[in-house]
Amino acid sequence: MNVSKRIRLLGAFESVFPMWTLRRQASVIYHAFDVDLAKAQASGNRNKYDELAQQQQFEASEYQDKLRCVRTRRLLMEAETLYIHIPDLRWESGQFSQDRFLDDASESKLYYAVKEQKEKRREYYLKLATAITGMIGALIGLIAIVKK
Repeated sequence: MNVSKRIRLLGAFESVFPMWTLRRQASVIYHAFDVDLAKAQASGNRNKYDELAQQQQFEASEYQDKLRCVRTRRLLMEAETLYIHIPDLRWESGQFSQDRFLDDASESKLYYAVKEQKEKRREYYLKLATAITGMIGALIGLIAIVKK
């Protein structure tokens, strides 16, 4: 099966599994160049190898940009849900479209802010569940004493 056919076939799953689909499409592009890269490396032609590696990276960058855009959208929706605001986020634009996504440092900063907020929320609910369980236990104990 040729590369374009594989990419189109994977594209059918993009609406259901966007992250998986984009990773697989980039993987198909990377693997399409493997044979040519191995030949260039075996022949010792460094210029040809570098040219093929650069072309491989360029071809796969379309899918990597889309993947980063999807990740950024998901992360921003999660941050909005948790009421997290970080004012100094830096943005980058993709090579193939007008899509924008967070740069690596900003994405990492927002990811850890979301993670920290989720941990705080989880701790709160755990303490609340512990308190409710204790109150139910005390209530059961009181009922048992009153019935004797």
